Parts: sequence; C-alpha cells; structure tokens
Amino acid sequence: MIMSTKSEIIRDQIEDILDNFDFDKVKKTMDALQWLWYDTIGVPEISDLRKCARRLLTEASEKVMNINEMPAESNMATGGFRATAYRYDDTDKIYFRLAFEVTTWDNYD
Repeated sequence: MIMSTKSEIIRDQIEDILDNFDFDKVKKTMDALQWLWYDTIGVPEISDLRKCARRLLTEASEKVMNINEMPAESNMATGGFRATAYRYDDTDKIYFRLAFEVTTWDNYD
C-alpha cells in the first residue's frame, strides 16, 4: 500500500473542490456583470478561474498549517473568489471552502 504525503493529500482535496465547484455559474455571472480582472483581456475564461481558485486554496492551506492555536482559519480572496482553509485540531486534516462573492456585508467591530 502506497502512503500519500501530506502535500499530495492537500492537493487531492483542492482538486476535489475544483472539480465540484460550479465555474460555469461564475463565468455566466462575470459575463453578465462585465467583470474584468486587471491581468486579463475581457472576462476571464474558466481555465483562468480554476487557476485563480487553485492558487487561493493552496495559499490558504499553507497559511493554516502554520497556525498553532486551534481552531485555525485562513482566508485568501481576490477577483470575487474567497478560499478558506480550516483546522480544528492539531492533526493535518484541512477542511476547505471556496466561494464566489458578488456582494457581502457584516457588522464586525
């Protein structure tokens, strides 16, 4: 039996998130809003959206693994995407959340 490394497990978790996330809906929303990114000509393509989401999830996982107090949370966001990585104990298990936000509001102090 071949054991996966921690980085392979995290990479597989991220790919699972990407495979199940509705990038088509994000693309349609961005097209309707004429939502442009500074480094693209026109609305980003789905491949660009996936690449951005993968980068944010990877960065969030790296940050959350360096937090010693539990529970730990790391958020990364850009271009409408928000990637969150959570750790609830001192194991290497990471829980991920990927969202595309058009609007948000909070009343945090």
